Amino acid sequence: MGFLNLNSERKFLPRLDMDLRAGRFFAVERTQNAAGEWESEKVEVEKPRFVADLANCEIGWTAFIDKRPDSVMRHCADGMPPQPTPEHKAAFGINVKMVGGEFDGSLRKFGKQGLTIGRAFDDLVDAWQKLPESSDPTKCPVIAVTGTTPVKAGQSTNYAPKWGIVEFIDRPAEFDDHIPARRDLAAEKAAQEATQAAVAADDVEFL
Repeated sequence: MGFLNLNSERKFLPRLDMDLRAGRFFAVERTQNAAGEWESEKVEVEKPRFVADLANCEIGWTAFIDKRPDSVMRHCADGMPPQPTPEHKAAFGINVKMVGGEFDGSLRKFGKQGLTIGRAFDDLVDAWQKLPESSDPTKCPVIAVTGTTPVKAGQSTNYAPKWGIVEFIDRPAEFDDHIPARRDLAAEKAAQEATQAAVAADDVEFL
């Protein structure tokens, strides 16, 4: 099979997105046209409801550089990574499974960056952590969006989701294929020690 494993396909989830300026949610569908180019179509989802794998969300930083996203993310259990640049804003990503409506049962990735949505997400996580079910790895919360709250910043207005936990259900097995990678602290320590040893050896040569 070789080292590169070129025949394997990385699994990318379709997205659930929120337009913060309009306060609207969209299911983003990606398809290939006749020329083989990828195109995105947004389909509005009113007051979505979804199962959220909060215990395995990713957190970090995202910036748009040359109109392309540049992200540094970690599994939430590993804590926030260092901020790469002042332009990078706090971000999160979470795997969700839609409940009801046109996209019932659809597995998607919901992720955003910025203060308005970040604070709403932190509030949701705080509410989840206060419940005893949050410590049960076999359960996931069902999140219901009931509306939005306008948040004014300077001359602009963004909209934060009004959402809450309505129940807990058995964790969907499909989430297992999309858990963010955990940090290998032992490997990181070994690499750091090897670098330090190499630097020390170079210093000895120049004495």
